[in-house]
Amino acid sequence: RLNTGNSIFIGEDAGTNDDLTNNENVFIGRRAGNLNVNGEHNIAIGANALENNTSGSRNIAFGLNSLRNNDDGNDNIAIGDLALENGNSASENTAIGNQSFRYTNTGTNNVGVGYWSGRENRGGTGNVAIGSSALQNNTNGNFNTAIGFQAYDTGSNDNTTVIGYNANAGGDNRVHLGNTSITRIAGQVNFTTYSDGRITVSYTHLTLPT
Repeated sequence: RLNTGNSIFIGEDAGTNDDLTNNENVFIGRRAGNLNVNGEHNIAIGANALENNTSGSRNIAFGLNSLRNNDDGNDNIAIGDLALENGNSASENTAIGNQSFRYTNTGTNNVGVGYWSGRENRGGTGNVAIGSSALQNNTNGNFNTAIGFQAYDTGSNDNTTVIGYNANAGGDNRVHLGNTSITRIAGQVNFTTYSDGRITVSYTHLTLPT
């Protein structure tokens, strides 16, 4: 059905509480955008998508229960069943994949691509998880990057980078490549290290296998 306020609501109880001002929302699916009052420029497609949103704006939700509990979070993109389901005031997150960042409540500026990517995150901010179950167990850690199937850090580590299947940082401020099965890390040039945070550069020469 087409309503005033330049919004479109299709489905049982979709957009029921919209104040019908110029909100320009699209809610398609059973209870999609059901509690929205004055949130603007939202798109929700799927049963219960953005169901509890009241004032959040510029959110995109595709999939069953995607962004279901968002209240006033803005600028989120959730694609996949239960993606960002429990976001309440979470903003500026992108979650692509079933249950990606499912439990994120207040975290912001997170990116997840893959099934269960960043699933257990609650309040962590600035995390990037690419790959199925990447960064799955992080809860409140910030500024972590995990790339690879089951690449992760445990609990609430900060400022880590893990790359590769089952790679685990195991602590804050670490970079970890690969898992315990890796037997060789090689490259065409040596690693370069900075002697301090200013401009002096020193070189650490590593003997690499030929």
